[in-house]
Amino acid sequence: MKHKISIPQAKRVILAKDKQTILEVSLEAGVPYPHACQGGRCGDCKSRLLSGQVEHLEHNKFTLSEAEKSAGLILACRAIPTSDVKVEWLGDEEVLPLLQMTGVVESVKKLTPSINHLRIRVPPSMEIQFRAGQSVKLKFGPCPARSYSMSNAPSQTDILEFLIKETAGGCASHYVANTLTPGSRVEIEGPFGQAWLKKGHTGPILLIAAGSGLAPILSIAEDALKSQMRQDIHLYFGVQTETDLFKQQQLKELAEKHENLFVHFAVERGDSLGSRNGRVGDLVLQDWSELRGRWQAYIAGPPPMVEALVPALVERGILAGQIFSDPFYDQNIRE
Repeated sequence: MKHKISIPQAKRVILAKDKQTILEVSLEAGVPYPHACQGGRCGDCKSRLLSGQVEHLEHNKFTLSEAEKSAGLILACRAIPTSDVKVEWLGDEEVLPLLQMTGVVESVKKLTPSINHLRIRVPPSMEIQFRAGQSVKLKFGPCPARSYSMSNAPSQTDILEFLIKETAGGCASHYVANTLTPGSRVEIEGPFGQAWLKKGHTGPILLIAAGSGLAPILSIAEDALKSQMRQDIHLYFGVQTETDLFKQQQLKELAEKHENLFVHFAVERGDSLGSRNGRVGDLVLQDWSELRGRWQAYIAGPPPMVEALVPALVERGILAGQIFSDPFYDQNIRE
């Protein structure tokens, strides 16, 4: 039996085929439904079920908790309608159009033994629109497409910048580190993701990044400052050792130029001049025993860090709906 899926934001009513998820049906029908991993891990397709019933396929319990399910939230990529349903994705911002294009590598620069800074120029006729914190899928040579967050602010539309960590067994990240050269062509699709900067927010902001998770956090910080957001912004950036640190000078210069930006560096093992010793998440919690008021938080990094920080920040007073996380899962999502 085919069930109807009503999506008010898209002004569409579509029919679900047997055993298809809401996201699968929507994308087949050309609905620009927000999504990224399509595997129940990132949370970008989290939606509100306005009416009807769904059956959830296996998903990460952190991405959609039982409390959220009870409150009427679903993951469109894992939700199979068992009746006619009416759904809406979260957020009232307009969904930006998904584009497919071919870009040209402008430069590849090694920042640390494992992090490469990649710049890709997009065709002048197809400058991509994205929001600070979003990602695109990149396909390099023979490797499967992988998702990477932009590190530059959205005001720069002809160039996309990325901070790509080379991972063991990662075809795409290994290709970037060892084979990719200026002039190479790269297939691009996007933008994706919902952990973007909410420019209407006026309260203080907490930005937390670990490793290559600095990419979306840096984009958010630069966009907030360029948009003349005046509230205090505390940016925490953590790595494992001193040799893993990168973008220090750029962050320091941003803080010197903008009196409302405060940058904190954390090194987990060993000492580093200008940095504190310890895991970045632990240092955040040490610094902030209370975060009551109109705080927002953006987190990007390994899932264990994100999964530990979110409930801890909620306990300190930040509303769960004001915490936007971008867990960097394995190479099936982001490398």
